[in-house]
Amino acid sequence: MKKLLSLMIVAVAVVALTACGGDEETSAPDAEETSAEVVDVNVEAGDKEFTIVATNFDYVSDEELVVKKGDKVTLHIENEEGVHGLDIPSFGIQGGAGETVEFEATEAGTHEILCSIPCGAGHNDMKINLVVVD
Repeated sequence: MKKLLSLMIVAVAVVALTACGGDEETSAPDAEETSAEVVDVNVEAGDKEFTIVATNFDYVSDEELVVKKGDKVTLHIENEEGVHGLDIPSFGIQGGAGETVEFEATEAGTHEILCSIPCGAGHNDMKINLVVVD
């Protein structure tokens, strides 16, 4: 029984540590490859749509996504490298790779967008801001 429990713990640790695959030196994307990955489209008055591309330990994006209070916000989540998701705790929004999340920006201020899937050593550095202005 102890062997089975030990084996399960090791397996979970291996999966958690390798979720993003590779190390930062070999996995970091070139600047040329990532310069135009995020699309900011004004769908119609008041609506904003963004595609967020995640790589190992980084969201390929502007540092801030800016919307107006009351806007309908649509976020498309794509993984270019590794396994990532997103979490906006102040809005209770979570999504994974290949998903689209929609919500209304009801609260003005700066809201962190975080990676929601533990993905390795750089996980805590995966942050961008959603800025909601009045």
